[in-house]
Amino acid sequence: MRFAFFRRINCRAVQSTHNNCFYAIKVLNKEKIVKLKQVEHTNNERELLMSCKHDFLINLWGTFQDRNNLFMVMDFIAGGELFTLIRKSVVGHTLRFLVVTCR
Repeated sequence: MRFAFFRRINCRAVQSTHNNCFYAIKVLNKEKIVKLKQVEHTNNERELLMSCKHDFLINLWGTFQDRNNLFMVMDFIAGGELFTLIRKSVVGHTLRFLVVTCR
C-alpha cells in the first residue's frame, strides 16, 4: 500500500502475532523529509497523534527509527491517508476545528 505525502510514502499493513490485529506501519525516509523541508510537519504529526485520543482520529501506537527511516505504527484503516482526503474535501475545515479543540 502507498499513500500520498507530497511524494510517495511507503506504508505497510502488518498483522500482530500478539493479538492478531492489523496495524499500518508508515515508513518515512529521513533524507526525503529533510530535503522536502517536512521535518516540522512530521514532528507535529507525531506529537498530535500521540497526544490526542479521539474516535475520529487514528491511534498512533508508537514510533521508532533506524539509520535511514522513521516508522509510525498506527491502526490499520483502509481508504487512504487522511491528509490527502482533507486537502480534497470541505470536511477539512471541520477536522481542523476538531484537531485544534483536541489540543
